[in-house]
Amino acid sequence: MQDIVAVPPDRREVEDLIYLEASLLDRWQFDAWLELYESDSLYRIPTWRSNGEATTDVANELSYVHFDHASLSDYVMRMTSRHAHAFMPPPRATRMMTNLRITCDAEQAQANAAWLMHVTSVSGDEIFSGHVSYRLRRRSGGLGITAKEVVINNDRFPTGRFVLL
Repeated sequence: MQDIVAVPPDRREVEDLIYLEASLLDRWQFDAWLELYESDSLYRIPTWRSNGEATTDVANELSYVHFDHASLSDYVMRMTSRHAHAFMPPPRATRMMTNLRITCDAEQAQANAAWLMHVTSVSGDEIFSGHVSYRLRRRSGGLGITAKEVVINNDRFPTGRFVLL
């Protein structure tokens, strides 16, 4: 029997996944967005420990968001129901990903990028920016997201009006 050789992710494949994720979030296609995440995935948005240092210890420091896949599923269920009153009507958003840096091995990839998001809602316009890191894993049909951490540079947003980045 011949061994099956894993095909390492390439830059185009990683870029396509990251741009697809941003597009799905922009268009509020949360069910399709959730399918990008592996069942053992983690999604985190840390707070700031100091002006230049984000929190890292999830057991002892606050995070804006620290979701496993089940929590992401609950979030999607709430956002797609008619009970997401803080987002009625839903805001319009455009996410831009740039300065993408990628490293790959046989089955996984690590990607880091800078991002900018413009949000227009009944409350007005807001611009957010920051950095994001992804861990991606090869799966049937492509890559899946196993971890995402979003650091928000300007993390002052109205209570109850927080959209996943």
